[in-house]
Amino acid sequence: MSKIHLKTGKGCFTYEAGTTLEAISRDFQEDYPHDIILARVDGKLAELNSCMDRDAEIEFITTGEAVGNEVYRRTASMMMLKAFQDVVGRDNFERLTVQYSLDRGYYCELVSDSGDREAVGQGEDAYDGDSAGKDADHQEIFAEARSN
Repeated sequence: MSKIHLKTGKGCFTYEAGTTLEAISRDFQEDYPHDIILARVDGKLAELNSCMDRDAEIEFITTGEAVGNEVYRRTASMMMLKAFQDVVGRDNFERLTVQYSLDRGYYCELVSDSGDREAVGQGEDAYDGDSAGKDADHQEIFAEARSN
């Protein structure tokens, strides 16, 4: 397999062509106080699952930087939406959206097939595992989620 040459802030390094940025980032993680979450390859953002197949200049981006933190938050939001869809079932609602963030939490809105709107997950500790005060439908959903 052919070799590629990568230039970082620490110098030039040689890797096998096809090596992922994630594998390369592991060699440099100890040099960063925060987790590496993204890379800039020749000035363009690249996800860590990207394979390097040519010589390039790489700059790693961590969760300690604004762009890295935004990527982390967006990924967490997408995972939350996917988890909600898996637990509730895609056929049981029309749309779930993340409207905006509230301090360290998010305001989400669920639109049911009947057009009803409902706030979901207001703030970081909106659902703490206790379904008291929720309507009967939500109690069933939360009980099912806890049992899975």
